[in-house]
Amino acid sequence: MLNKKPQRGLPAVMGAALLLGSATGAEALEPVIYDNGIHETGTHLTSNAFPLPFGARSVLADDFQLSNDAILTDIHWRGFHNPDKGHTISPQEFRIVVLGDTQGIPDNANILLDETLYVGTDNQEIVGLSQGTPSGQSMIDYWVLLEEGIELEANTTYWLSIASTSDEDQPWHWHAGSNNGVKAFHNDDPEVPEGPEWIRSDGPVMRSDMAFSLTGVVVPEPGQYALLGGLLSAACLLGRQRQGKPS
Repeated sequence: MLNKKPQRGLPAVMGAALLLGSATGAEALEPVIYDNGIHETGTHLTSNAFPLPFGARSVLADDFQLSNDAILTDIHWRGFHNPDKGHTISPQEFRIVVLGDTQGIPDNANILLDETLYVGTDNQEIVGLSQGTPSGQSMIDYWVLLEEGIELEANTTYWLSIASTSDEDQPWHWHAGSNNGVKAFHNDDPEVPEGPEWIRSDGPVMRSDMAFSLTGVVVPEPGQYALLGGLLSAACLLGRQRQGKPS
C-alpha cells in the first residue's frame, strides 16, 4: 500500500459519516476507497505528456471499479525519474485525468477530471530505490488533494491517467501495481481537439496494473441517512438540555 498522508480536516459530510459509523458500528468512512498495491519486482512504464527522446509521447491510463458509491478527494501514486534527480525531490507537475469507459477504453466524451496539478515537495516522499531496468533511481510516492470531490458510482469502470508534464530531459516512470489487469495508452498530442486515441493493452508486457490508490468517503445508503438525521437531532436536543442546566 502507498504511504498515505493526511491532507486536510474532514469536511462536514465526512464528519457526519464518521459519526454515523461510530453510532452503528458500521465503517461508514473509508479513507482508502481503492488500492492497486505495489508490484514487488519493480515493473514500471513511462507516462509523459511531452515527447520522449525517441520522438513519441507515452501516456498511460489504468482502469478501476469501486465496490461502493464514493466521493474521491485524494489521489496517491508511485514512480520515479530516469535519470535520477540526485536522490532528491523537487516540485513537479502532473496531468491527471479521470474518465469514464467506452467499450473497454477511456471515454474522451466522459471526462470527470482533467487538470495539470502542482505537486510540491510536501506532497512527495522518497520510499526506496527502483529495481528492474533502470535500477537505483529514487522511488517516490506522490499525492494530491482535489479542490472538489468527484462523485463515483459503484461497479462502474473508470480510468485514471497520470502523466508528467515536467522535466522533458528526465522521463517519468509510473510504477506498476500488484494486480493483473488491463491498461490503455496513447502516443498522441493530448491538446488536439478530438483528444487522444486510446489503445487497450492487456498483453503480457503490460499486464500489471499501475501503482495508485484513491482516498475519499463512501456515500451512506439512504437508510443510513435517515438514521444519521435522527442521531443529529438527538445530539442537538441533548445540547439544548445541557445548556438549560444551571452551572
